[in-house]
Amino acid sequence: MPTEGMALMLSGMNTALTTTATAITCFFVYSYFYGKLTDVQTHLFSAVEKAVLIHIIPRFAFDTEAVNHQTARLIGQLRALITEVQKGTGGILETLAGLTSRDDRLMEKLDTLIAHQDSQLAGTGKVIEGLERLHDLTAEGFRLKPGK
Repeated sequence: MPTEGMALMLSGMNTALTTTATAITCFFVYSYFYGKLTDVQTHLFSAVEKAVLIHIIPRFAFDTEAVNHQTARLIGQLRALITEVQKGTGGILETLAGLTSRDDRLMEKLDTLIAHQDSQLAGTGKVIEGLERLHDLTAEGFRLKPGK
């Protein structure tokens, strides 16, 4: 390996030329295989698309009669669903009516209890007056000072 002068310069140029030639060769090889890979992908996708168009899509294509039949079945199922919803709503309304009547009965009982409580309070007032009178009479009988 030359280490001085012109020989060193030519050696460096040779290395640069070799590197450039290698890069160009690698680029051509890469481009060739990348192009072939792209061609294979395109061919594969084309084959898959063709298979789907020929075999799968016709299975899901519907004619007018099939669509009408499916629509009629759907409408029938919707009618059955509406009937079930109406039955459920009727049950809920009956339950609410029962709760309302029970609430009314409970309110009547509550009114009766309140009226009974008022009469009890009036009776309690009479008992308290009687006790106060008895207290006063006892205090007067034993000659106690009133209020003690």
